[in-house]
Amino acid sequence: MHFQKQRIMKSQPNTYIKTYKNILRLGLPILIGQLGTIVVGFADNIMVGHYSTEALASASFVNNLFNCGLFACLGFTYGITPIVASLFSRKMDNEIGSTMRSAVKLNVAFSLAVTLIMTIFFLNVERMGQPEELIPIIKPYFMIYLAGVVPVSLFNVFAQWSYAINNTRMPMWIILGANALNIIGNYMLIYGNWGMPEMGLTGAGVSTLTARLLSAGLMMGAFFGRKRHASYAKAFMRGVPVRGMALKLNRTSWPVAVQMGLESGSFTFAAIVARHDRAGVVPDNSHSGHAWFLPLLQRGLSHKCARSECLRA
Repeated sequence: MHFQKQRIMKSQPNTYIKTYKNILRLGLPILIGQLGTIVVGFADNIMVGHYSTEALASASFVNNLFNCGLFACLGFTYGITPIVASLFSRKMDNEIGSTMRSAVKLNVAFSLAVTLIMTIFFLNVERMGQPEELIPIIKPYFMIYLAGVVPVSLFNVFAQWSYAINNTRMPMWIILGANALNIIGNYMLIYGNWGMPEMGLTGAGVSTLTARLLSAGLMMGAFFGRKRHASYAKAFMRGVPVRGMALKLNRTSWPVAVQMGLESGSFTFAAIVARHDRAGVVPDNSHSGHAWFLPLLQRGLSHKCARSECLRA
């Protein structure tokens, strides 16, 4: 018994080290991807701000207004990760594909509901206390943002699937590539460089929408197009439902969506009610207010991924 206890005590440090390495290996790509999103947000603000103060004020208003809905959409996808990770640990590939089909349906419906709510804000934007000279700049940018809600949700659905099967690097590279494309597109379309038309804030919106469509397309292409994921894709296409899965996804997704929506909504509310100065510039809290808790989210995701990897092994 004494020797057995000594053997267990000696093995514990190695077990802890291995666990920490797994968490870092899985968590760092998620952290880098989220930091990349924060950085590109700051880059957007800088490039738009250099174009004009009116464009920066309009972008700040729209970004802050959309943050609550987009974070709620992100939170709604977080219910996918523990369910898929549990199935992955038990090597239930067919059930993963069926679960993803249910998840896509639910999240598209949720993002369409968010789009509808934001459309109501769009129709009443003149009544929201913004200067009249900003309305012609706000409206086109707002409409482009509306078109990007569903692609963002689709990307996040398949990113959560990728995290759950312990492939955290693929979404990271897609995010970083899309961010680079976004910055290059801003340079071309905001200022009219490299033979492109000068579109101002509308150009920034087009660049962002293009990056979001590309991100969603690449993630879906990885799910449906790669041979190593063929079993997931076949089960997805067959559409055989897992009993009670839609209800289970709702139970795990709604609490996180509400929490993240309320947390981001506190910053959004503060930014919207803050009065602009005489130059028409709205204080830009669209990214600084949210930058602190995005890295915190990756810690929980990395722990979930590491746990599913240990169980599957």
